[in-house]
Amino acid sequence: MTLPVDPRLAKLQILYERATAERKVTLDADQEARRKEYDARRDLHNYIRELGYCPHCELPLSECKGHSQFIQRGPDRRQQPRS
Repeated sequence: MTLPVDPRLAKLQILYERATAERKVTLDADQEARRKEYDARRDLHNYIRELGYCPHCELPLSECKGHSQFIQRGPDRRQQPRS
């Protein structure tokens, strides 16, 4: 069964379609903004590391005690055999 032709219903359907289209555009723009923010943050952190500092605590990498991927850590205790 189809809906009867009603000017108010037609107007509401048009408004609904416009709103869904605008929401899709908004979601796409938000996703693009998040991607750009991620890329900018990654580039900033990489540059700070190139300068020799930890991007998290802003200490030289030699003084950082846990944020840098460049720190030489001891063997992981979880991988050692139990005695």
